[in-house]
Amino acid sequence: MATPEQLAQVKENISNLMDLTNHVHDYMQDVLNGVYQELSQDASPDPGQKELSTFFTAVFTCIGLLDFPGAGIFGTFLGTFFGAYSGPDEPPSLKSTFGSLWLRMDQTFLQANDDLSLIHADPAAYWNKSYTNPLNQHSAPVSSLGDPKVTLPAKSDPKFQKITDAIINKSWYETTRITIGQKFHIALVTTQPATPFLTGETDAQFAQFGADSIGKKTYSYFASRHAFTTNCCKDPLDGIQYSQFGLRTSNGWAAPDLCAWLFRDNQFGTVTNPLGIANRFEVFTQWKIPGTDLILNWPGSVWSAAPAVLSPQDQEHAQAWNHLLEGTSRQELEKRLIRKFYADPAFARALISEPEKAIAAELGVELPSLVKVEVLRETPGNYKLVIPTVGLAAYLAP
Repeated sequence: MATPEQLAQVKENISNLMDLTNHVHDYMQDVLNGVYQELSQDASPDPGQKELSTFFTAVFTCIGLLDFPGAGIFGTFLGTFFGAYSGPDEPPSLKSTFGSLWLRMDQTFLQANDDLSLIHADPAAYWNKSYTNPLNQHSAPVSSLGDPKVTLPAKSDPKFQKITDAIINKSWYETTRITIGQKFHIALVTTQPATPFLTGETDAQFAQFGADSIGKKTYSYFASRHAFTTNCCKDPLDGIQYSQFGLRTSNGWAAPDLCAWLFRDNQFGTVTNPLGIANRFEVFTQWKIPGTDLILNWPGSVWSAAPAVLSPQDQEHAQAWNHLLEGTSRQELEKRLIRKFYADPAFARALISEPEKAIAAELGVELPSLVKVEVLRETPGNYKLVIPTVGLAAYLAP
C-alpha cells in the first residue's frame, strides 16, 4: 500500500508529465510541417497506431539519456504509456482511420492527456496499474513514479526545456523516417567493375571512387562492393564490382539540398554534417524505404564499418543549434555577426583567427566539434558568394 508521500510524489510527477506532453504537442506540428517542406510533399497519410507507437517509443525513450534523477524511469514510462495504445487496450478514440499523420498524432496526445488526468485525480486507485508496450514487452508501473528520488523537472526548471529539445530533436529523425518512404524509393544507379581489377582495396580507395564516379551521378548515393570475376577476357580476373544506389521519385533523384539536409555523413562513415537528420547507412538499410531489399539482398554486398556516432556532447550542441535556427533565421544570425565584426575590433580578429570559438561566444551556442567555419572577407573587386546548405527555406521562399 502506498504512503501519502508516495501518492503525492506520483501526483507531482504526473502533473509534470502532462505539462511536458502538452509542451511537446505545441512543437510537433511544426516538426511535421518542416519535414514535409524538406521532402516537398503534402501531409502524410495515417500510418496507423502501431507505427505511431514505434514513433513515440523511440522519441520518449531518449529522455533516459539526459542527466537528471530518474531520467530512465520517465523515458521508459512515457514510451511505454504511449506505446500501449497499439495493444489490446487500444482506446475507441484511436480505432479509426484518420485523414493524416498529424490528426492521429493529435488525437493520441489528447487521449494520453485524458488518461494521465485520471491518474492525477486518484493516484491511489492507479498505484498498482501497469502499462505494457506490445512492441517491446516493456512494462511501466505507476508506482515507479512514487519514488521520492524520482522527480521530473517542472516547467519552471531550465531542464524542462532541455528535455523538450531532446524529444523534438528525436522527433525530426522519427518523423522523417516514417514519412520519407511515401515519396521516395531506393533504386540502382549503376553497377560497374573497378579498374584495374584489384582485391583488398582500402576504404580510402573506395571513398575516392565514390567521390569521382558515384557522386557525379546522384547526391543521394549509397555504394556497396562485392567480389567480381570478369569473363570478358581470355584470362578471367578477380576483382571488385561496385553497386550504387540512390533515393529517387518518379521524377528523378533526390535533390542536392534535400541530401544536404538529410544526410549526416558521407557513405564511408565520415560525419560531414553534424546537423543532418541521419547517417546514410541508417537511411538506406534500416528505414525500410521501398527498395531497401534491393540493397540488403544484393549478392555479396559489403560496406565500410558502421558510421561514426556523434558524441553525447556533440549531439547536445547540434540540438542547441537546431533549436536556435528554429527561432532565428540564418540571415539574422549572420547580420548580427557582421555588425559585431565592424563594431568590435577584438571580435573581428577573433572571428578571423578562431571563427568557431568567436561565433559560439557571441551566440551563446557551442558548435559541434566536427563543424568548421570559414570566414570570407570581401575586398574591392574581389567579391564572394556563399551557396548555403543550412537555412535554405528563407532563401528559397517566393
